[in-house]
Amino acid sequence: MCHDYFIGITFQFGLKKEQTQDRELFNSFFETLERTAADFTNCFRYLSNFPLPGLSDYEEKKADVIKYFVSQSSTVAELKKVNRVRYENSQLMLYLMLAESRPEMIPNLRKVMPEIVHELNKMERLKELKDLTDESLSQKSFERWSAWFEKFALRLQLEKADVSDLNSLSEERKKIMNSVNPKFVLRNYIAQNAIAAAEKGDYSEVRKVLKLLETPYDDDVPDLNALELNGLMENESHTGQAGCHAQRIIYDEKPPEWAFDLRVT
Repeated sequence: MCHDYFIGITFQFGLKKEQTQDRELFNSFFETLERTAADFTNCFRYLSNFPLPGLSDYEEKKADVIKYFVSQSSTVAELKKVNRVRYENSQLMLYLMLAESRPEMIPNLRKVMPEIVHELNKMERLKELKDLTDESLSQKSFERWSAWFEKFALRLQLEKADVSDLNSLSEERKKIMNSVNPKFVLRNYIAQNAIAAAEKGDYSEVRKVLKLLETPYDDDVPDLNALELNGLMENESHTGQAGCHAQRIIYDEKPPEWAFDLRVT
């Protein structure tokens, strides 16, 4: 991790005093994000709401943040879609047998082997999900995020050392974090909705998205409800054609489950 990148990450976590243990803290955050398959953008943005230890409403706000992070973690159905294997089992086994029985061919397989390993890892994750319920998965997400925020709280103790006005420090941290962690990003399903509408001659969604992305870090978006996506959403069917989704989506929410079916081509 280069120093400039490290400084940028430090700002994202609202830390001003660089510490040796920060890298481990950051790595464990990304690991927890991966394990829970939580929404990257929304979690980083909401991180600024985590209170400094010592504030009067610390426990209440801490519980609220953990609850939000759990809500941004994936459900069993979403994880199954994320880990959907693109190869048949027989194809994967064939590659592995070939690599084992004909090691001289490994250089020829070098381009596909990382992808094969990735697919095998997804198969293992699917096995783990087989008998898992949303309730048990949510509990695991809660435990993982609670454990990480305990580490974060200990780290924040160092930030507030020799600071008398915790409220001012808290506001300053939130301002810095929200200036580097966007609230709005151009997600695939938002872009697809705008494209589908534009192809029918309706450019209103394109204008809405463009307007929103002009100030992606701002909380004060005029009439956010007016920026909601249309009730009828476009989605790929099994034939690759667009189908309707009567779901009400807001730009800064966690993507709906059907968005996992979209593929960039």
